[in-house]
Amino acid sequence: MVIAATVVSFAVTVAWIAESGPRPPAGARASSGPQRASSTALEVAGSGSNLPITRRLLEAWRARTGHPFVLHSSIGTTGAVHAVRDGAVHVGLLSRPLTDAELAVGSGEFERVPYAWSVVVLAANPAVRDRDIRSSELLALLRGRPSAWSDGSPRLFILRERGDSSHRAASLAIEGFAEAERDAQSAGRFRVLYSDVELRYSVLGTIGALGFTDLGASVIDGLPLVALSLDGVAPTIENARAGRYRLVKPLIALVRARRDERVESFVQFLRSAEARAAVEASGFLATEPNGSSR
Repeated sequence: MVIAATVVSFAVTVAWIAESGPRPPAGARASSGPQRASSTALEVAGSGSNLPITRRLLEAWRARTGHPFVLHSSIGTTGAVHAVRDGAVHVGLLSRPLTDAELAVGSGEFERVPYAWSVVVLAANPAVRDRDIRSSELLALLRGRPSAWSDGSPRLFILRERGDSSHRAASLAIEGFAEAERDAQSAGRFRVLYSDVELRYSVLGTIGALGFTDLGASVIDGLPLVALSLDGVAPTIENARAGRYRLVKPLIALVRARRDERVESFVQFLRSAEARAAVEASGFLATEPNGSSR
């Protein structure tokens, strides 16, 4: 299954990456990180997994309310917790459950608002002709055993940093993945990247490459990556909703329990039918109004 159909030109895109590095999310404001929440704009920052769909939701919310917003570049889930606690942003973006240490940062002060589930996919370079990979093949690759696509070309796995939310989803769904990943990390077996967008564009520009990313983000970016079935199960919204495809992760907004009208307006929008429709249309799985996951 090819994730998306249109990009300007594959060759031009790869050349652009080679010259300029990975492209940031469309319209994201480059910065060294949020400093202090604006008194006028809704300031939002957090996990890179959340950024593509959250930008769409923020734009729809702005069209409805007229409120301005700033969506910062990725600062991670942990960074989001601290930024909300410190008043640097109004809304933090989480792509995994919080650790005990993170929960202790704002115990009793925060509210978590689930608004989507991301379908995590093993995305491969567009030149790859295979459409399925076995979990046993993936584990063998991580453990350093020779591994090739059906045409004989070598597989090249691209890792994310330790604690990445997509790898966490894989650890929950694939028996043995956590141990194989730790082995690959410790051995320095593969290149390690530190953002979702960097991984997607690196897979796009590297023949034979594969790595974990978000289905919806690739749809929004318009990238022609190959979304591999895992053990014969396709990474579709329908399969994820039915529980057949188990690699999913939550997208959650973190806000203060006591908040102003502007933040409350965005929270209520995230819970609206309009937001759920936008989530589903973008290749994500919507969270139900009662907060249930699937």
